[in-house]
Amino acid sequence: ETGEIVLTQNYIETESITMDKLVTVDLNGYTINYMGKDAPLFKVVGQEGNLVLRDGANGEAAALSGGTGEIVGRSEELDSLIEVKEGGTLTIAGGTLKSKGVRGVLSNNSTVTMTGGHIKESGIFDAGTSGSNGGGMLLIGSKFTMTGGSIEGNFGKLGGGVYATNNSQVEISGSAEITGNKAAKDGGGIYVAGSSTVTV
Repeated sequence: ETGEIVLTQNYIETESITMDKLVTVDLNGYTINYMGKDAPLFKVVGQEGNLVLRDGANGEAAALSGGTGEIVGRSEELDSLIEVKEGGTLTIAGGTLKSKGVRGVLSNNSTVTMTGGHIKESGIFDAGTSGSNGGGMLLIGSKFTMTGGSIEGNFGKLGGGVYATNNSQVEISGSAEITGNKAAKDGGGIYVAGSSTVTV
């Protein structure tokens, strides 16, 4: 069923959660420490799958600026903290995603919108494997619209911040910031491949 989850304390989560309906997760100033090793914390699947991530602990202004709530990956064995696939939708309106050694978001044939919040200190600085492309976000045949928030301080082989391939579309405007990301080979901020496009 659709619904809203509002955190009331810090959590340790060990199991992956699949979302195939509209669900809003409000971090509410708290932290989810994800200990899972086999699958992302959130898997947003199918055209009905829709995850809205926000952090409303200190009102709408804080939610738009990112707030203090976090999702922190504690295992370097994951492919991503959040995976969106098969036409799913992810909206990041607040909160922070970070996971050393693991990318923040993987989107495959889906839609990602970022109006606030942060993806930071994620990915791995590795020149040897294509699996490290897109430390902050990997887009495969997906559309990414960013009007606010930041993707900062992430690492990857190609595209430390964002790696877009397979006809992905990236649109960046407003107060959005992609800054301080590093790539072991090329494209510290954004790397575009496979007939993908970027509009700023």
